Amino acid sequence: LESKDGASQTVKVPSAVLNGITTPGAIVYFNEFNAMPEQAHIFLHALMDEKRSLTLKTSSGKTIRALSSVLLAGSMNPNYPGTFDPQFATRSRMVSLEIGYPPLTRQADAGDRNPNPPYDASEALRIARGVDSLADLTYEASLERNEYVKMWDKYINGIDNGAPEPTGTQKFDIDASLALVQFANILRENFIKIFEKSREARNALPVTQPITGRELRRAAYALSKMTPEEKATANPEGVARDLLIKYFLTHIDKKEDQDKIRTAMNTWTSKKRVRA
Repeated sequence: LESKDGASQTVKVPSAVLNGITTPGAIVYFNEFNAMPEQAHIFLHALMDEKRSLTLKTSSGKTIRALSSVLLAGSMNPNYPGTFDPQFATRSRMVSLEIGYPPLTRQADAGDRNPNPPYDASEALRIARGVDSLADLTYEASLERNEYVKMWDKYINGIDNGAPEPTGTQKFDIDASLALVQFANILRENFIKIFEKSREARNALPVTQPITGRELRRAAYALSKMTPEEKATANPEGVARDLLIKYFLTHIDKKEDQDKIRTAMNTWTSKKRVRA
């Protein structure tokens, strides 16, 4: 509604989708595509095939064609409760790419003679961006030149790359990040077994909720709130464990399941790359 000459009138405002498909070079991104009901999927069919157009029922059937330079993209977590899986006709209009959780390890660089795989820094980098002692090292977009990744590779993976030695506070925060990443990986492995109803599900921990970057960002914020004096005497693994209990384990509804996971977590330890 808008006011004109003391009276109210209705004004049609183009939707974000309509604005997107008529903007040269735009990327129209549908986040959590399967959170939309099935009818919304069907409405987009003509936009997602060779017609690349939308028919506006509220504008006397006016058809709007997407510009040739516009890219349509979407993401979804398939089979999540409360979502609507795309039907065959919708999927046939998509080119699907499966993106898993961040890898725990990566392929060794050329010339690296250590047969043990190095730990990947990608998820730890996301944590580091929210940790005061590490944030200034994370700005470079290229992983090959990122100062934090270089420090991680030297301190965690034992790679002689000329990176500076971390300070005492930085060592604590990197050690805590390593524990967060490795413990989160174990939680995810158990969640996947249950979610996919695999053969191993009967022996899996009752992790009924996936751990995401949100919980790890909250943990990063909590690390920044610790003083250097606290970090000097604290155990980084214990702190990581407590943060996961505080920010993730509370998502598990059944107390019995929480207790089982907590008991298992108390036995977990983190580890740096084994030296050759």
